[in-house]
Formats: sequence, C-alpha cells, structure tokens
Amino acid sequence: MLGEKPFTAHTKHTITSLRALKADLAKGRHRGFAISFEEHELGVGTVAAPVVVNGLDGSPRCAGIVSLAAPTSRMDRAALTQCGSLVLEAANHLSEVWPLQNAQRFPPRLVAGSV
Repeated sequence: MLGEKPFTAHTKHTITSLRALKADLAKGRHRGFAISFEEHELGVGTVAAPVVVNGLDGSPRCAGIVSLAAPTSRMDRAALTQCGSLVLEAANHLSEVWPLQNAQRFPPRLVAGSV
C-alpha cells in the first residue's frame, strides 16, 4: 500500500522512511489528529482528523475526514497544532451524528425504477 521504498520525496519535508512514517502515525494516533507541514507541497500545511463510525457489523470504520489547510505563511506548525483540537472536535461531532448510525434502524427503501 505504501509503494516503493524509500518513499518519494515531494519536498525536503516529506517523510521518506518507514520508521519516520510509523513514528508520525503514532503521534497522530495519540493526539487524535495528523499534521502535514509542507510534506507534499511547499507553502501548505494541513491538520486532519478521521470521522469514525460503527459499521453495520459494529466494527469502527473511517467514514471520512475533517481537515483544515492553510498557507504556511499564515499558519506555522504550532498554529496548525492548536487548530487540531477544533478539527478533532468537529470530526467527533460528525462521528456522533453520522447517518450510518441510523442505517440499522431505518434501512433505505427501494423506489420503483431505482435499481
């Protein structure tokens, strides 16, 4: 899934080793959100958190993400990290109200001609 090693460097900030990637993923897992600071494109920073819902079988599934991107000239790594709690809060709220939560109680109705 990760492609060839070492990973392709898009900028001087791109994580290119499996060890560094695992460490970064562990940090994101601990915080609840991930940060990318000029890793794919210079001048762009992002913070993102997963929207996790229970699937129909009861196991957790990532239904989407909430992310914030900003020019690094306006938001440095520290500012993005501070926004992480807000992004995580929004993702957690969506997890609570996600339509899939009601899928078992209210299965979709077939409409003539829709199949």
